Amino acid sequence: MRELFEREGFSLSPQEEELFNKYLQMILSAPFNITSLSLRDPVAIIYRHFIDSLYVTKFLDFSPFENLLDVGTGGGFPGIPLKIKNPHLNLFLLESSEKKASFLREVVEKLGLANVKVLSGRAEELAKDPSLRGKMDIVVARALAPLNVSLELTIPFLKVNGLFITYKGKKVFDEIDSAQRALTLLYSEVERVEEYYIGGIDFKGFLVFIRKRRKTPESYPRKAGIPSKRPL
Repeated sequence: MRELFEREGFSLSPQEEELFNKYLQMILSAPFNITSLSLRDPVAIIYRHFIDSLYVTKFLDFSPFENLLDVGTGGGFPGIPLKIKNPHLNLFLLESSEKKASFLREVVEKLGLANVKVLSGRAEELAKDPSLRGKMDIVVARALAPLNVSLELTIPFLKVNGLFITYKGKKVFDEIDSAQRALTLLYSEVERVEEYYIGGIDFKGFLVFIRKRRKTPESYPRKAGIPSKRPL
């Protein structure tokens, strides 16, 4: 574990290494597929999920932030790896699948992670909850939806001047072009796009940093299912 992390420029304390190893074993022993990676290859999981999740920390210092929400977290990526490396964060994991949400609750308990809340439900509905809407410093999303859709599912959770960070592939700039109307309607703007490369699996990815500039109109997000059917 430590050797693979160090190859990509990440250090691991003994405690962090223990937590990542426990997390990996839980993924491998889960009664259903937590990840789509074939055969649940442990090395692939370390590279493609743990290390990939952490690449954002090369471009942003998380120490000033308090509340982090991971929308569509699935098996806990990138939220749980970011929490392991930034234990001060109040982490919210939003997952629509109750089966995966139950797995995440078990991970949080067995890893002894403090100040983590698993939210089971749709982003369109939970974004109307006054205890969540406009309360997050950072929202992250990985493999959630095209950008013109994911913006509507994430921006309402952010404080004004908060950051939405999304992990994207090679079509990132096409997605940004298609999301211009959504950015305008949600009072947000792309601040920067950072490219990164994971040598161990010859993978190139992109991180899009989007700043929320004004309060989200109350009409967003629209009802469940509408953002994906009729993107802004």
